[in-house]
Amino acid sequence: MAMPPGRGDITDFHAVTDLRQPLVAAGAGSWGRGVLYLDLSMTGDKPVEIADIQPHVVRRDLAAPAWTYTPVNGCGPTPQERVFRFNLDTPTWTDAGIVKTGGIVVANSPSAALGPAFLLTTPTDHKVIRVDATSCHGNYEWTLEVKYIPTGDSKIESVTLGPYDSYGSANNTISYTAGRPPLDRYKSRTKKPSQGHHWYVKI
Repeated sequence: MAMPPGRGDITDFHAVTDLRQPLVAAGAGSWGRGVLYLDLSMTGDKPVEIADIQPHVVRRDLAAPAWTYTPVNGCGPTPQERVFRFNLDTPTWTDAGIVKTGGIVVANSPSAALGPAFLLTTPTDHKVIRVDATSCHGNYEWTLEVKYIPTGDSKIESVTLGPYDSYGSANNTISYTAGRPPLDRYKSRTKKPSQGHHWYVKI
């Protein structure tokens, strides 16, 4: 997680289990890599074709975050999900399909290609996809456009989601790691904090 300047210190935020939710609510973005889940469903009585999903970079000049926070990740294989990969540095957008990881297959993960085969058929029909966004060399603001066609219509409609912030470039940025006291501090020329060998780093 990366907190923009002027949004408070890490000591201003508290959570029983996962600190990420209050950080996101306060305006934090992803740091290096972020995950966005889309739960697609219909509101009318006509089946809906999901024709396309495309990201759009709005800004490439966001200020470096004031600080970053790295949570402790769980163990075990990651679930098998429908994944789209968005590299903001390149930028490239890739439909990776159902990524086979050895974990369980997540319910409602669609395997159909975008277009006529990708259908929402009833109001209770949900299709869940995962967007993996990476940003290693810049700080970006971006949106996601979902294009869809209700059955019987010829016009493509769309909804824009976001904006979302993804950070990868630091400047005098403090890095925190969950469960570790801020005992060490030093300057680093790397754009991203290393994982696991320090507790409190200014980069």
